[in-house]
Amino acid sequence: MRNRLIGTVDKISAVVVLRRYNAYVDFGPETSQRLGLAAVLLLSGLGLLAGIGTSSGPLGYWGYSVTAARYLASRDLPKKSRLPRLPRGIFLALLFALVPFLKGWCSVFLQRHVYFIFVYAFCGISAAAWLLIALFLQSASEKDISPVWLKHWYWANVAGFLLLMAIVGSSLATLSASSGG
Repeated sequence: MRNRLIGTVDKISAVVVLRRYNAYVDFGPETSQRLGLAAVLLLSGLGLLAGIGTSSGPLGYWGYSVTAARYLASRDLPKKSRLPRLPRGIFLALLFALVPFLKGWCSVFLQRHVYFIFVYAFCGISAAAWLLIALFLQSASEKDISPVWLKHWYWANVAGFLLLMAIVGSSLATLSASSGG
């Protein structure tokens, strides 16, 4: 009990020290914007990898290959419903990249690019809705065929995500070039 209490006090004191440090340290507006945009790109990349890489069972190791189908057929396991990895990765990337925006690390960027907020929100809602509809359609039918409109929506989500990351990347490159670094 005493060790747990000491560990909790240590964690609280570390948080207090970090908050006081952050209150007194000022990197300057350009540097903090650069760090915030880099954090957006880094976290969205991590989210994309987490969404693409997370899986369970033998399909996670082999993908949708002949080997996986043979393995599942030989095991007489019921086929699990699985959503495509890329839309799941896009959703997680948008979710992870939300942290720097909510923390206020990119406030100047968001003030200069107000349209980015709307495109970001629309892309996130669209990706979440696509995942829900794909899940419902997948569980409703035994066939692995998706409607044409769902495929077009899939590629629209991919294009929207790439557009968002291109805006962040070009803003980061512009900030880096203007500061001479």
